[in-house]
Amino acid sequence: MGLILIFFFGCCSAFGSHLLHCAARRIGSAPSSFYSVASAVVPNWTWLIDGAVMVKCFGVGTSYLIIVGDLAPDALQYFGLNGVQRWHAIVAGFALGGILACQRNLSALRYTAFVSVLIVAWTAILIVLFFFRLFDPCTVRSPSAV
Repeated sequence: MGLILIFFFGCCSAFGSHLLHCAARRIGSAPSSFYSVASAVVPNWTWLIDGAVMVKCFGVGTSYLIIVGDLAPDALQYFGLNGVQRWHAIVAGFALGGILACQRNLSALRYTAFVSVLIVAWTAILIVLFFFRLFDPCTVRSPSAV
């Protein structure tokens, strides 16, 4: 069921991007955004577009903080940094996200976007290796377990 939902909502997202592209080509302004297209098509309803983008960004930010809070303490403990609690990781993630969100323009995030693409590619490689049984993390023994 989860795979079906991911595929369905991925198709919905792609269709929304396609509609934005079609509307931007008709309007003829580049670069376009949801706000510029909405202000050209329905100028009285731009507040609704701003609200929808705000809700989406809030949801994405909240989900990132939940993931950081769940995974960072265990990862940091593995690297020898003991005593990090969930709320420490969430506050650190919030501070880092706040700093990145307050840049003067979005071109400052190009390095962050590049690193995120590398992380996604690395994760995909690990999944493929694990699928073909070329890499099994469960067979690696720590020196203390030997």
